[in-house]
Amino acid sequence: MFSDRLREFIAAIGETPTSIEPKIGVSKGAIYKPVKNGKTIGIEIIAKILAAYPRLNLEWLICNIGTMWKNPFTIAGAAGETASEDPADMYYLAGARTPVNLISETNALNWSGTREKGENAIESVFFLPPGLLRKGPDYAAFPAGGPQMEPTIPANSLVVAEIIKPKDYSRIKNGDVYVIITKDTLAIRRLNNRIKERNTLLASPDNREFTAYDIPIDTVVSLWKARALISDKFTGETHRLFDLYQDLEERIRQLENKNKPL
Repeated sequence: MFSDRLREFIAAIGETPTSIEPKIGVSKGAIYKPVKNGKTIGIEIIAKILAAYPRLNLEWLICNIGTMWKNPFTIAGAAGETASEDPADMYYLAGARTPVNLISETNALNWSGTREKGENAIESVFFLPPGLLRKGPDYAAFPAGGPQMEPTIPANSLVVAEIIKPKDYSRIKNGDVYVIITKDTLAIRRLNNRIKERNTLLASPDNREFTAYDIPIDTVVSLWKARALISDKFTGETHRLFDLYQDLEERIRQLENKNKPL
């Protein structure tokens, strides 16, 4: 049911139906009432939600197809190269290729992420073409060995991520994918920031056969934000999703023309 998925999304970003309304610029009750009464919302409100949360998967929200969040930036294998830029996180640059450390899953346990202590964790280094990743951070590629994040991240893929400094942990964005390294585990999950309330991170899988769990922040040895996915498995965009976006864009165009001064 649409209202159930809308409620699930709002909870996933740490909001309530009433608290999200002023953040996306809609009137009081515009979301609370439909969620409470099991109704749908207008296309104008959906457009505002997507503008504020561009990673939300519209096809999931409307049709319950796929997962709540869009797939991360993807680099194809044998099928060629595809790129989907998120303006909030990436920008294109000309210049030298970007080095990426390939990480051994077993040896990465308890790794702080520094090059000085990465002798055993780093198996090799490979390079990505200029422009695929923003310049500056250190990047590492971690194997997604299991099905916990399927279908978003297929098993046996590589997640390319940039290290997050401990002083920035409090600014972790709810719903984004991270690689979490502790003394005993390496996990790839979506995180919900609970540091202020519980001093933990809620780690959630995309595969509903697995459950979410809390990670105490003081057990995190290093934390990495996912920036790219290297995989040879692709489902592609469906025609239905394309049609949904086309309809949404047309309604937004009509609204913009309606509000233009004469």
